Amino acid sequence: MSGDSAEEKSDLRVTLEFLQPAYDIRDTAQLRLSVTNTGTAPAHNLTLTTSGPLTPTWYPLPSPWTIEPDASIEATAAMDLSRLAGAGPLTITATVLADTPDADPSDNTASATATVTQQRSAYTGTVYGDANADSVRQPGEELANALVTVSGGTPAGTYRTRTDTDGHFAFQDLPVGRYEIGVEAASDGWVFRRNSIDTTADRETVMDLFGVRDLTGAFTASMRFDNNLNRAAETVPLTIRLTNLGGTPITGLHAWCESGGPEGDDLGGLGTYTGVSIAARSTAVVHARTTIHRSTEPGTNYVVSCHFGLFSGFPGVVDARAVTRVAPGYATLSGFVVVLDGYTSCYPVIFPRCGGPRARGQAGVPVYLADSTGRVVVRTVSGERGEFAFAPVIEGTYSIGVAGPWRIVTTRTDRPYPFRLRPGPDLTRVWVEPGPEQREPTPPPTRPAPPVVPPRGVQVAHPVPVTRPGDLAQTGVDPAWSVVSGLLAVLLGAFLIRRSRRPLR
Repeated sequence: MSGDSAEEKSDLRVTLEFLQPAYDIRDTAQLRLSVTNTGTAPAHNLTLTTSGPLTPTWYPLPSPWTIEPDASIEATAAMDLSRLAGAGPLTITATVLADTPDADPSDNTASATATVTQQRSAYTGTVYGDANADSVRQPGEELANALVTVSGGTPAGTYRTRTDTDGHFAFQDLPVGRYEIGVEAASDGWVFRRNSIDTTADRETVMDLFGVRDLTGAFTASMRFDNNLNRAAETVPLTIRLTNLGGTPITGLHAWCESGGPEGDDLGGLGTYTGVSIAARSTAVVHARTTIHRSTEPGTNYVVSCHFGLFSGFPGVVDARAVTRVAPGYATLSGFVVVLDGYTSCYPVIFPRCGGPRARGQAGVPVYLADSTGRVVVRTVSGERGEFAFAPVIEGTYSIGVAGPWRIVTTRTDRPYPFRLRPGPDLTRVWVEPGPEQREPTPPPTRPAPPVVPPRGVQVAHPVPVTRPGDLAQTGVDPAWSVVSGLLAVLLGAFLIRRSRRPLR
């Protein structure tokens, strides 16, 4: 019995292969591992080790790993070839061992080889100093002996060269890939931004590199809001002052600002293609506008930060910022009053109320907006298509209500009531259905009739006051005495006229 047990052993046979014979160095190589137990006993607690310039990542591998007799298991692995030092043959060796005896350990190891290729490329260009800041190379602007450095490619590397007397440079044997480019001028006064380029195999890539004058310490910038207090969601003015400290004019000055307004900034001349020019030792004033973001909370500060320079991304820019206090903004709510007009179809399924509700605009519905205390602040009446638009209100918490023989269908409202109105435009639908007559919580005020103003040059008699019964009695004068006094005045007037017509003796 013991002799039979001694003859039972596992026998692992390992095979390894690449899924294709050749790869580019920018690719990911795929390996396949196969392990078969040709013995008569299970192989327990298998371990896998590999050797080579790269370490494969295997999946899936069970844990613990056991293979029964006449059973096999496969696993695959991926390798990032960009980590290789260069092109050439790539060989990976794999060994699988178990903690049980193996009948033939010689076939527990296998190797696989693939060819790794690498494509080459060329990159050339000209380095020049953009003296007039127009981003166009002109004769005489070329910079000689400038150091050009490119970093990147696959595999990654760093390469350097210098420009000739015409500002020209060339890299003739670069690995294909993406490169970051840096330039250092041989003379002071020029600054360059970082550039990037993607090179292509078997084709020369051409890109010129330009520098601008270093304006560090050459000018100052300040900015302020024209008003200390501004409302959210409004476009407000601010003033920018740029002072040239040197004896050389500055041309083509631009600004790049960071603010939250979705409409962006109107930077005046600083946002145009030509930019702003500043004469030597003088100050330029730019009137700009920016939009306060609608989400800015009242009582907080809103900050606009700007960078000033010749081109974006170059060193030597000057920074400035402006701060304003934010007041509550105005919200404008509009939308449609709608009634249910059936349900949408969900063909081929046909049964009542199959689809969603279909809306139809309802005209002539009084709509109002009430604040958190229930006071009506604005009101309107829906138009012929059900449209309505409230006058602007200060941001806050509001509810929508309707008057007349209508009531709101709360189960179909676009938002729960009450709701928060933020500054800026907002849109909603109000679903209504016929209901009992209802009035506003606060009735609309009655407007007095406007006074009639006569045109100039027209004499208008004073209108006779309208009297009502009892008006004279309220003054304390009896009406009978008023009649007698009038008759006496008429008789006295007639007597005086008759006397005045007698001839003199």
